Amino acid sequence: MKSVFKAAVQLVFSFLFLFAGNSFAQSPALPAPDCASKLPVAKSHTIAYVNQNQSGQITFWESDNFCYADKAVWWEPGSAAYLTQRASVYSPVDPATDPVGTKRPVIIFTHPNGQTEKFIFKDSSTPSDNPYAKSTLFQSVLVQALNAGYTVITLEFRHPVASYDVNINPAPGNTDIRDGIQFMRYNAEQLHIDPDNLFLVGQSRGSLNMLWGIKDNAASSDAQRPWRSASSKASAIWDYQAQTCYDRATVENTFVLPSSYAVFEADPKFPQPPGYKAGCSLGAVGNSSSIPPMVLMYDEAPASVSAVSLQNYCSTDWPNQYCWKKLKWHDADNIWNTWFDEHDANFGVAMNQAYGSAGASTKIQACYGVAITYDDPSGPWNGYRGFTNFFDQHRTVPVLNAAAPFQCPQVKHTPPNA
Repeated sequence: MKSVFKAAVQLVFSFLFLFAGNSFAQSPALPAPDCASKLPVAKSHTIAYVNQNQSGQITFWESDNFCYADKAVWWEPGSAAYLTQRASVYSPVDPATDPVGTKRPVIIFTHPNGQTEKFIFKDSSTPSDNPYAKSTLFQSVLVQALNAGYTVITLEFRHPVASYDVNINPAPGNTDIRDGIQFMRYNAEQLHIDPDNLFLVGQSRGSLNMLWGIKDNAASSDAQRPWRSASSKASAIWDYQAQTCYDRATVENTFVLPSSYAVFEADPKFPQPPGYKAGCSLGAVGNSSSIPPMVLMYDEAPASVSAVSLQNYCSTDWPNQYCWKKLKWHDADNIWNTWFDEHDANFGVAMNQAYGSAGASTKIQACYGVAITYDDPSGPWNGYRGFTNFFDQHRTVPVLNAAAPFQCPQVKHTPPNA
């Protein structure tokens, strides 16, 4: 019934926007938040999955649609739906059986575009019954984290670029992830999480998380929002296909050849007006007094790992151009360094340079050419492989285990069917 109501609301607004002027379109009425202010009772799931062709099974507990921060509602253009500041909480054990004072380390996951804050899975004890058994996000993020004893909290959040709509959402902002970190930390006792061991994992759109992991602590006093008193910092960050800057002018000047400026500026995927401040993690590094440890993982390999290579821009309205048909195999002649795109490896090169300029070169590792395909389940080239071991080493009391300190995988790519 709720989905039918949402569809009806969207249809009504589409007609109103068509016949009314922009003055009306800029201030539509918003639906009520689609979330609960009280943490919902956790439901158990038993899921079968495939890990490197080996069957596995995991049982965990999930609380869905938990409101956070201001319970803001917004129109998300890419999803063509109203979204809410809400979270899903995943626990490796039944929270109802936790002893008083339980504190588990926590990972806040921020999803890529085209996804939601909920991991997709199907309750099943048979891997073949589960269409998401090999899903990178379910298996490589959630299963890996739960098996390592972490609680996972996923956020639905506004993005300064992806959530932008000139008529309905002209100022989506970039602070939801910050607010989510503060809110969850403030409610640590209720969530059975350790506020001193909070880590961030994101992909693509979700790599906006690093902006608030890098910036100085945003804790402040706010009588209406007591959760703002909690720290906004993270113990460490792991981002896959990371975008380290969203300010168009900075991106253009840092990564794009001048001969491609006109193409970049005309791309319909980025309709924000000149001067629009989306946020740039690269610029935040030099102004931070507490830079977190970070791993960045990229499918691509750059021309140089020591210096940013200016490239032609790969426009999103060129569906037949080679730049959108990049092969997923690297060799000396095909290293993906011709075109700049939204997951370009030079984002990592630039962040490496920013950390080095800030005297924090030992705190970052950027790894390139690490994944064969998006859904390579927990394999040696997976962009999430090893993130829990990395976090374990950066907990307030590092976990002693057999895992060596994280190092970028040395990947030798072989052409398919060779």
